[in-house]
Amino acid sequence: MPGNVATASPSAVFPHLRCARFTEVRTYTRTMNDFADGSNIRRVQEQVTSRKAWQMVGRLGPNEWATLRAFLASQNGAPFYFYVLHESNWNVDPTGANSLGRYTVRFEGTLDQISRLGSQWEAQVQLVEVA
Repeated sequence: MPGNVATASPSAVFPHLRCARFTEVRTYTRTMNDFADGSNIRRVQEQVTSRKAWQMVGRLGPNEWATLRAFLASQNGAPFYFYVLHESNWNVDPTGANSLGRYTVRFEGTLDQISRLGSQWEAQVQLVEVA
């Protein structure tokens, strides 16, 4: 049917990188109505699950930094698989076949980097669930 949005079909898996900080963020959609008398009504949209996002900060060596940059460039906004280690029994499947702890995500924002002495880079990246 014309006008329908196609389901995300990822073809790659986010590379496993050491992270100094790994944060999971959940976003719940809410509605707010403001009225002329100054009152308002706020409510959270009724939904079973929230939209998940992950923020990662890590000190990367030259090889890990090159891997992350190459992966970011190859995806170019396309969805990919991401494994949450504690949900996948600390196992990242490079083929994406294992569904345990696997999420379909995309990059959000920019890849932030800080160069350090001794060929170290501190990278910060944010991923957002799309399906």
